[in-house]
Amino acid sequence: MRKIQKTLIAFGIGCLFLMASVIFVACGNNNGGNGMKLDSEIALTIRQDYFNSSPRGADIESIDYVRIHVYFGTFNGAIAVSIDDGFNLMIDIWGGTETVAGRTFNYPQPGHQVLVWHDGSFYTLTQAFEKGLLTSGNIGIIWNIHQK
Repeated sequence: MRKIQKTLIAFGIGCLFLMASVIFVACGNNNGGNGMKLDSEIALTIRQDYFNSSPRGADIESIDYVRIHVYFGTFNGAIAVSIDDGFNLMIDIWGGTETVAGRTFNYPQPGHQVLVWHDGSFYTLTQAFEKGLLTSGNIGIIWNIHQK
């Protein structure tokens, strides 16, 4: 009987941990990895631009489904984020890697790719670096946050 009680307690704790994890992920995070917070008006603009530029935008019922998963920082007007839309429609890299400025970003799941928003357009890290929107120092900062 005692063994069954311990098993049920362990199962209950496991379920609570799982539920807390799901709630945390579902709530989103407009905070950068170092405590920075993205302005809510800018976050709304980024979400709207993502919604409007999605190649299959009709699949996303409303902008409410688009959320900024992680805010990595703003660098000379270029804002680095990862976005979750429930469909991951703009993700170019599915379970792959991206190497930029000597830093390798691992994307084990869709929706974890770092995108860079600048003047209403989205870029991969590689594209943003090649366009001069991000420096190798910026890439290092983003990489450090992405590793957490």
